[in-house]
Amino acid sequence: MSFSALNKYSRAIAAGQRALALATTCGAFDVQVVALTYLGGAYYIAGDFRQALDALRRVMALLTGEWRATRFGQPVLPAVISRGHAAGSLAALGDFAEGRGVAEEAVRLAEAEEQPFSIASALWYAGLVYRRQGALHTAIPMLERSLALYQTANIPMFLPLTAAILGAAYALAGRAAEALPLLDQVLESVATGSRQLFHALVLTELSEACLLFGRVHEASALAERLLDLFRTHTGSGYQSHAYRLLAEVAIRRELPDLDQAVAHYRQALTLAEELGMRPLQAHCTSASAPCMLRWDGQSRPVANYLPPSSSIAPWRCSSGSPRQRRHWQR
Repeated sequence: MSFSALNKYSRAIAAGQRALALATTCGAFDVQVVALTYLGGAYYIAGDFRQALDALRRVMALLTGEWRATRFGQPVLPAVISRGHAAGSLAALGDFAEGRGVAEEAVRLAEAEEQPFSIASALWYAGLVYRRQGALHTAIPMLERSLALYQTANIPMFLPLTAAILGAAYALAGRAAEALPLLDQVLESVATGSRQLFHALVLTELSEACLLFGRVHEASALAERLLDLFRTHTGSGYQSHAYRLLAEVAIRRELPDLDQAVAHYRQALTLAEELGMRPLQAHCTSASAPCMLRWDGQSRPVANYLPPSSSIAPWRCSSGSPRQRRHWQR
């Protein structure tokens, strides 16, 4: 996980694979559990959600009976953290029903052991699953409880992550008075160059929240920073999120750049399709629709901008400021 914290995703995955191979060769059950847990976590943090799910399902299959309550020398129960990573991966792939079930099981296991670190971790994963599905009324209380537990237990390393997710959930719920102090706090931490756990997820949540509050310049800088994390580790789900965020930045500028927005949506959609990220595919498809028809005296077909597998009925944009709408119609 040290490599993951340093944003060295390929090295983190390689280290996990090597540890698992050695543990399998020597038949050490406890080392296999820890290696698989960290490997699944490395894949999840890197945005390789299918690979993460494969590894994490193996952990969950190993940890039955009393093994579920065994920590194997780890700060968070492997049975809990593996389910948390798995729930996050399932949400990214659009399997929300299973993701909810896995996340809620993680919370139950953590609460049964009455271990604050495990409970707080399980809660933010569960909150993230519900936030990704749009069930903010369920997500927000879970995220609030997670943040409070980390604060009470004096576990500061997870505060920026949980605050970023909760701030984005508040923003989506229109609760600006609660969102902005959290977001500004995390933005200050990011600006100082402090190491962030789950750095890509933090940047994704912050950029989206900034867009919701019309802070386009900050959203753009965060999305660019997110994209830069994956210059050497391509094919990540977070790379797709970065392109999607940059597309929405291009649309929300004072003078929108439709060509750039369409190009970024196309990059995001192509990656999301390759990675099986169905919610992101749906988001890109619907959000890009206002850009798909430009007025040059004649319509331009959607096929000019999107991959062949995507089909969108073109429609004219009725949202945005009057100045933006005039620009879209040029």
